[in-house]
Amino acid sequence: MTGPTRVNDPPADDVLSAAEQFPRWLIGAATIYALLLYTLALRWYALGYFDVYNVFFDADANTNLQSLAHGWGRHTVIHPLLETPAFGFRLVSSAAGILGLAVDPVAVREILALMLNPAAVGVTLLLFHGSLRNIAFTRLDAALWTGVFAAGLSTIVFGAMPETYALSSLLIVACFYLYSRSAAARAAGRPNDGPPGAIWMALAAAIAGVTVTNVAAFAVIYGAHLRFNRNRSMAEAAVVSVGMAAAGLVAVIAMYEVVHLVVPIEKGQYVVSRYIVGGIDEIPGNVIHFVGASSSVLLPIGVDSMPNGLCGEWTCNQLVLNRNNVSPLPTIAWLKAAGVLALWVYCARIAIRTPGRTREVLLIAAGVILSNLSIHSVFGSEMFLYTQHWVLAAVVLPAIALRDHRRVGFALLLTMLYLDAAFLSQVDALVQMRGGP
Repeated sequence: MTGPTRVNDPPADDVLSAAEQFPRWLIGAATIYALLLYTLALRWYALGYFDVYNVFFDADANTNLQSLAHGWGRHTVIHPLLETPAFGFRLVSSAAGILGLAVDPVAVREILALMLNPAAVGVTLLLFHGSLRNIAFTRLDAALWTGVFAAGLSTIVFGAMPETYALSSLLIVACFYLYSRSAAARAAGRPNDGPPGAIWMALAAAIAGVTVTNVAAFAVIYGAHLRFNRNRSMAEAAVVSVGMAAAGLVAVIAMYEVVHLVVPIEKGQYVVSRYIVGGIDEIPGNVIHFVGASSSVLLPIGVDSMPNGLCGEWTCNQLVLNRNNVSPLPTIAWLKAAGVLALWVYCARIAIRTPGRTREVLLIAAGVILSNLSIHSVFGSEMFLYTQHWVLAAVVLPAIALRDHRRVGFALLLTMLYLDAAFLSQVDALVQMRGGP
């Protein structure tokens, strides 16, 4: 067992090679994990879970699958590039028809589209592991906390579902990876190494294209990169990062408007007011459930179900975990929030006492959490739905806090695997999907 100095940055030799960041065993494990998620996705698809709204924590898997697979789903400016993958899937289904294969083009496109998020999660795990290695985690610690990331119920559920969340997580972790790569180069005495601004700009546009609100997380990470890796002043880093986030947002919204001028497709309607809290008295509940959802990323205790009124021709329930509009707040919500707040206070203590990349990473994690909290204190009801937007921070914080307590990390991972197995074994009983067209 190592001493408390492990939280400090070790002496840097050089930037790690690709083989150190993405070892072959990890590539194999990430591939197997993605295939398992795809298998789960196909099962839930066959059971009809993706045919209706809200089965999994208020998620809209039905309309998102239509967008990703066919391009005829949502067409909302909140997710301006969501229909883009459908072009590739349509080409494949058309090619199958040209070749004379007797296939249902709709089914082909949907089965292909279900591969998208599992593949995204596999790449996310590689980038997360590479990021941890770049910020001086040992091989074993990086592997442990990449396993924790993979074992999170949020990663499993939204990695198997045709939704936007796993794609958002991939792009946010990609931003963090770019920061970490430049930080490693800086520590090795090569402060000017790192990706050019064009790559950051492309990421800003991609993040906005999936979900426009995630430009806030981009601005946090890119601002930290400019401040710490490029030695810009705080004011300059803030202005440039916000400006690039805004530029990415404007670019994809402009593209969205142009496409809908040229192509005769009706714009989708996204009524934001439906998801805004009904009054200021609901904000504390959202905050408590947001904080509690950060614990549910690691320990999803309390998954329950309630009648789903949007099942159409089906009869089914919807799963709930960190949901507001429950009065009074259940005891489990307060306990989850208290545990997470204790972790955050401990991490703040580490940040104050520890210079270098450790402090920088903690500040990035805090910024990602606060940017999401500012949104979801007034937006949304089921906070677990949005956890992929800050799952990076939710895992990085305990990874740093428990860096000197590896046994606790392994115990956490084993507990998570048990809770995952319990959830997957009872999900059908909770949903109770019956009937159908």
